[in-house]
Amino acid sequence: MKSSRLLIPVFLSVILAIIAQQADAQVFRQTPAQLDAKIKKAGTRLDLIQQNPTTQIPKYVLNNAIGLIIIQQFKAGIGIGAEGGGGVALVKNPQTGHWSPPAFVANAEGSYGWQLGAQNAITVFCIMKKEGLKILQEGGVKFGVDVRATAGPATAGGEAMVDNIKSPVLVYSNREGLFAGVAFEGGGIIHAQRKNEAYYGMPMQDVLFSGLAKWSQEGANLVNKLRRYAGEFDVPENNMLNRAPTYR
Repeated sequence: MKSSRLLIPVFLSVILAIIAQQADAQVFRQTPAQLDAKIKKAGTRLDLIQQNPTTQIPKYVLNNAIGLIIIQQFKAGIGIGAEGGGGVALVKNPQTGHWSPPAFVANAEGSYGWQLGAQNAITVFCIMKKEGLKILQEGGVKFGVDVRATAGPATAGGEAMVDNIKSPVLVYSNREGLFAGVAFEGGGIIHAQRKNEAYYGMPMQDVLFSGLAKWSQEGANLVNKLRRYAGEFDVPENNMLNRAPTYR
Protein backbone atom coordinates (compact mmCIF):
# COMPACT_ATOMS: atom_id res chain seq x y z
CA MET A 1 0.00 0.00 0.00
CA LYS A 2 2.78 2.39 0.96
CA SER A 3 4.77 1.64 -2.19
CA SER A 4 1.66 2.30 -4.28
CA ARG A 5 1.23 5.71 -2.68
CA LEU A 6 4.86 6.55 -3.38
CA LEU A 7 4.30 5.82 -7.07
CA ILE A 8 1.45 8.33 -7.33
CA PRO A 9 3.71 11.42 -7.74
CA VAL A 10 5.66 9.65 -10.50
CA PHE A 11 2.45 8.64 -12.25
CA LEU A 12 1.07 12.18 -11.93
CA SER A 13 4.22 13.71 -13.41
CA VAL A 14 3.97 11.40 -16.42
CA ILE A 15 0.29 12.26 -16.94
CA LEU A 16 1.03 16.01 -16.71
CA ALA A 17 3.83 15.72 -19.25
CA ILE A 18 1.51 13.88 -21.66
CA ILE A 19 -1.21 16.50 -21.17
CA ALA A 20 1.26 19.36 -21.81
CA GLN A 21 2.52 17.71 -24.99
CA GLN A 22 -1.02 17.04 -26.23
CA ALA A 23 -2.08 20.61 -25.50
CA ASP A 24 0.92 21.93 -27.41
CA ALA A 25 0.14 19.53 -30.26
CA GLN A 26 -3.26 21.16 -30.72
CA VAL A 27 -1.68 24.50 -31.67
CA PHE A 28 -2.29 23.89 -35.38
CA ARG A 29 -5.94 24.57 -34.62
CA GLN A 30 -5.08 28.08 -33.47
CA THR A 31 -5.00 30.94 -35.93
CA PRO A 32 -2.35 33.67 -35.93
CA ALA A 33 -4.98 35.94 -34.41
CA GLN A 34 -5.43 33.52 -31.51
CA LEU A 35 -1.68 33.40 -30.93
CA ASP A 36 -1.62 37.20 -31.13
CA ALA A 37 -4.21 37.15 -28.34
CA LYS A 38 -1.84 35.12 -26.15
CA ILE A 39 0.82 37.81 -26.48
CA LYS A 40 -1.75 40.50 -25.76
CA LYS A 41 -2.82 38.59 -22.62
CA ALA A 42 0.79 38.63 -21.44
CA GLY A 43 0.69 42.43 -21.64
CA THR A 44 -2.53 42.48 -19.64
CA ARG A 45 -0.95 40.27 -16.99
CA LEU A 46 2.04 42.60 -16.80
CA ASP A 47 -0.40 45.50 -16.33
CA LEU A 48 -2.05 43.70 -13.41
CA ILE A 49 1.32 43.19 -11.73
CA GLN A 50 2.49 46.76 -12.34
CA GLN A 51 -0.76 48.46 -11.34
CA ASN A 52 -0.76 46.79 -7.93
CA PRO A 53 1.58 48.59 -5.46
CA THR A 54 2.20 45.34 -3.57
CA THR A 55 3.43 43.44 -6.65
CA GLN A 56 4.85 46.23 -8.83
CA ILE A 57 8.28 45.54 -10.34
CA PRO A 58 10.63 48.50 -9.75
CA LYS A 59 11.99 50.33 -12.78
CA TYR A 60 15.57 49.58 -11.80
CA VAL A 61 14.82 45.84 -11.80
CA LEU A 62 13.30 45.99 -15.30
CA ASN A 63 16.22 48.11 -16.52
CA ASN A 64 18.77 45.59 -15.25
CA ALA A 65 16.90 42.45 -16.29
CA ILE A 66 18.39 40.46 -19.18
CA GLY A 67 15.31 38.27 -19.57
CA LEU A 68 11.66 38.22 -18.61
CA ILE A 69 9.07 35.44 -18.34
CA ILE A 70 5.41 36.34 -17.90
CA ILE A 71 3.13 33.41 -17.12
CA GLN A 72 -0.21 32.65 -15.59
CA GLN A 73 -0.07 29.67 -13.25
CA PHE A 74 -3.04 27.64 -12.14
CA LYS A 75 -3.33 25.04 -9.44
CA ALA A 76 -6.40 22.91 -8.86
CA GLY A 77 -7.43 19.56 -7.48
CA ILE A 78 -8.86 17.58 -4.62
CA GLY A 79 -6.50 15.06 -3.07
CA ILE A 80 -3.94 15.30 -5.86
CA GLY A 81 -3.13 18.71 -7.31
CA ALA A 82 -1.86 19.75 -10.69
CA GLU A 83 -0.01 22.92 -11.53
CA GLY A 84 0.56 24.43 -14.93
CA GLY A 85 0.15 27.53 -17.04
CA GLY A 86 1.53 29.40 -19.98
CA GLY A 87 2.81 32.72 -21.23
CA VAL A 88 5.74 34.31 -23.02
CA ALA A 89 9.46 34.92 -22.55
CA LEU A 90 11.80 37.66 -23.82
CA VAL A 91 15.54 38.29 -23.63
CA LYS A 92 17.49 41.54 -23.91
CA ASN A 93 20.32 42.10 -26.38
CA PRO A 94 23.28 43.11 -24.18
CA GLN A 95 24.87 45.19 -26.95
CA THR A 96 21.82 47.21 -28.03
CA GLY A 97 19.63 46.98 -24.92
CA HIS A 98 16.70 45.96 -27.14
CA TRP A 99 14.35 43.11 -26.30
CA SER A 100 13.71 40.07 -28.47
CA PRO A 101 10.24 39.23 -29.79
CA PRO A 102 8.19 37.30 -27.22
CA ALA A 103 8.46 33.51 -27.47
CA PHE A 104 5.76 31.15 -26.22
CA VAL A 105 6.45 29.10 -23.09
CA ALA A 106 4.50 26.86 -20.72
CA ASN A 107 4.88 25.92 -17.08
CA ALA A 108 3.97 22.49 -15.71
CA GLU A 109 4.49 20.80 -12.40
CA GLY A 110 2.93 18.00 -10.40
CA SER A 111 2.15 18.27 -6.72
CA TYR A 112 1.07 15.58 -4.30
CA GLY A 113 -0.97 16.27 -1.21
CA TRP A 114 -4.46 16.89 0.09
CA GLN A 115 -5.82 20.00 -1.57
CA LEU A 116 -9.21 21.58 -2.07
CA GLY A 117 -10.27 24.31 -4.46
CA ALA A 118 -8.22 26.15 -7.07
CA GLN A 119 -5.62 28.89 -7.24
CA ASN A 120 -4.72 31.21 -10.08
CA ALA A 121 -1.66 33.46 -10.07
CA ILE A 122 0.25 35.73 -12.41
CA THR A 123 4.02 35.41 -12.06
CA VAL A 124 6.80 37.44 -13.68
CA PHE A 125 10.34 36.06 -13.57
CA CYS A 126 12.99 38.76 -14.02
CA ILE A 127 16.23 37.12 -15.13
CA MET A 128 19.06 39.22 -13.70
CA LYS A 129 22.15 37.13 -14.41
CA LYS A 130 23.44 34.98 -17.26
CA GLU A 131 23.00 31.87 -15.11
CA GLY A 132 19.27 32.48 -15.06
CA LEU A 133 19.05 32.15 -18.85
CA LYS A 134 19.54 28.39 -18.45
CA ILE A 135 15.81 28.20 -17.78
CA LEU A 136 15.25 29.25 -21.42
CA GLN A 137 18.28 27.67 -23.06
CA GLU A 138 18.08 24.19 -21.59
CA GLY A 139 15.32 21.69 -21.01
CA GLY A 140 14.38 20.25 -17.63
CA VAL A 141 15.70 23.21 -15.61
CA LYS A 142 13.63 24.11 -12.55
CA PHE A 143 13.39 27.25 -10.45
CA GLY A 144 14.74 26.79 -6.95
CA VAL A 145 16.43 23.53 -7.94
CA ASP A 146 18.75 24.20 -10.89
CA VAL A 147 18.42 27.99 -10.93
CA ARG A 148 18.08 29.99 -7.72
CA ALA A 149 15.08 32.32 -7.64
CA THR A 150 14.19 34.88 -4.97
CA ALA A 151 11.15 37.06 -4.45
CA GLY A 152 12.13 40.52 -5.68
CA PRO A 153 12.24 43.76 -3.68
CA ALA A 154 9.31 46.15 -3.65
CA THR A 155 9.36 49.52 -5.37
CA ALA A 156 9.60 51.55 -2.19
CA GLY A 157 13.04 51.43 -0.61
CA GLY A 158 14.15 48.39 -2.55
CA GLU A 159 16.90 49.80 -4.75
CA ALA A 160 19.63 49.25 -2.17
CA MET A 161 18.29 45.76 -1.52
CA VAL A 162 18.45 44.63 -5.13
CA ASP A 163 22.19 45.40 -5.18
CA ASN A 164 22.65 42.86 -2.40
CA ILE A 165 20.56 40.10 -3.95
CA LYS A 166 22.72 37.52 -5.70
CA SER A 167 19.84 35.49 -7.06
CA PRO A 168 19.92 34.97 -10.85
CA VAL A 169 16.12 35.36 -10.97
CA LEU A 170 13.80 37.76 -9.13
CA VAL A 171 10.16 36.72 -8.85
CA TYR A 172 7.08 38.95 -8.72
CA SER A 173 3.64 37.43 -8.31
CA ASN A 174 0.17 38.10 -6.96
CA ARG A 175 0.39 34.70 -5.28
CA GLU A 176 0.22 35.01 -1.49
CA GLY A 177 3.26 34.22 0.63
CA LEU A 178 5.99 35.77 -1.52
CA PHE A 179 7.98 38.40 0.34
CA ALA A 180 11.17 40.17 -0.72
CA GLY A 181 14.23 37.98 -0.16
CA VAL A 182 12.28 34.73 0.28
CA ALA A 183 13.51 31.79 -1.79
CA PHE A 184 11.10 30.69 -4.50
CA GLU A 185 10.56 27.10 -5.58
CA GLY A 186 8.53 26.32 -8.67
CA GLY A 187 8.35 24.22 -11.76
CA GLY A 188 10.38 24.48 -14.90
CA ILE A 189 9.64 26.26 -18.14
CA ILE A 190 8.51 24.13 -21.07
CA HIS A 191 9.52 25.24 -24.54
CA ALA A 192 6.19 25.55 -26.39
CA GLN A 193 7.90 24.66 -29.63
CA ARG A 194 4.77 24.01 -31.69
CA LYS A 195 3.36 27.42 -30.89
CA ASN A 196 6.66 29.09 -31.81
CA GLU A 197 6.92 27.07 -35.01
CA ALA A 198 3.36 28.02 -35.94
CA TYR A 199 3.82 31.72 -35.17
CA TYR A 200 7.46 32.37 -36.10
CA GLY A 201 8.44 29.33 -38.15
CA MET A 202 11.30 28.50 -35.77
CA PRO A 203 11.91 26.96 -32.32
CA MET A 204 11.83 29.01 -29.14
CA GLN A 205 15.61 29.31 -28.75
CA ASP A 206 15.89 30.83 -32.23
CA VAL A 207 13.08 33.28 -31.53
CA LEU A 208 14.95 34.51 -28.47
CA PHE A 209 18.60 34.23 -29.47
CA SER A 210 19.06 34.07 -33.26
CA GLY A 211 17.87 37.55 -34.17
CA LEU A 212 15.94 36.11 -37.13
CA ALA A 213 12.36 36.16 -35.81
CA LYS A 214 10.09 38.70 -37.47
CA TRP A 215 8.24 41.18 -35.30
CA SER A 216 4.46 41.12 -35.02
CA GLN A 217 2.42 44.15 -34.00
CA GLU A 218 1.38 42.49 -30.72
CA GLY A 219 4.99 41.61 -29.99
CA ALA A 220 6.05 45.22 -30.55
CA ASN A 221 3.18 46.42 -28.34
CA LEU A 222 4.30 44.15 -25.49
CA VAL A 223 7.92 45.25 -25.69
CA ASN A 224 6.94 48.92 -25.78
CA LYS A 225 4.75 48.38 -22.73
CA LEU A 226 7.70 46.79 -20.95
CA ARG A 227 9.94 49.72 -21.91
CA ARG A 228 7.39 52.21 -20.59
CA TYR A 229 7.25 50.40 -17.25
CA ALA A 230 11.06 50.55 -17.19
CA GLY A 231 10.89 54.31 -17.73
CA GLU A 232 12.12 54.20 -21.32
CA PHE A 233 10.67 55.62 -24.52
CA ASP A 234 8.69 53.61 -27.05
CA VAL A 235 10.59 52.12 -29.97
CA PRO A 236 8.75 52.11 -33.33
CA GLU A 237 8.24 48.59 -34.62
CA ASN A 238 10.18 49.23 -37.83
CA ASN A 239 13.15 50.57 -35.84
CA MET A 240 13.42 47.65 -33.42
CA LEU A 241 16.89 46.18 -33.77
CA ASN A 242 16.71 42.40 -33.73
CA ARG A 243 20.32 41.31 -33.39
CA ALA A 244 21.29 38.05 -31.75
CA PRO A 245 22.27 38.37 -28.06
CA THR A 246 25.73 36.99 -27.32
CA TYR A 247 24.81 34.93 -24.26
CA ARG A 248 25.84 31.60 -25.78
